[in-house]
Amino acid sequence: MLEGIEGRFEDDTNDRSGSLTARMDPLARATTRDGRVAGRSLRILVVEDNRTNQLVMRHLLKSVEGEVALAENGREAVELAMSAHYDVILMDIQMPLLDGVEAARQIRAIERADPIRSRAVILATTANTMTDQIAEYGRAGMDGWLAKPIAKDRLLTAITERLN
Repeated sequence: MLEGIEGRFEDDTNDRSGSLTARMDPLARATTRDGRVAGRSLRILVVEDNRTNQLVMRHLLKSVEGEVALAENGREAVELAMSAHYDVILMDIQMPLLDGVEAARQIRAIERADPIRSRAVILATTANTMTDQIAEYGRAGMDGWLAKPIAKDRLLTAITERLN
């Protein structure tokens, strides 16, 4: 497990294979002094089947202005994404009923089908950080990933970086 590491997906313009490259470069700090995500009120969906992890994520997001909703599995996440827009979706990978990768694919399909709907930032939150797993998250339409356990500053930085 890569503790405290985060990454983003980028197209490699030198690679004509169409593959995505996972970058593990540290992200610039983009939060205010009190840890709040700067500039706007956010709607965040936390998709996590483990109750303790739900509580931890809610605690980490306390300083973010806006609303935090919870889904216990991928199926519930897709249903919520169909009925409301979220700026950010923090997606666990291993869940019952529908895993995070398939849920992300379905949410991206919903977004593509509605030209008015804006695209949510989807970040995988996972302990599964092998190179092939990370590549799969990118192919599913996720914008990046955070390795569990997740530190508050890394979470807020990842959100802010992708929204700017």
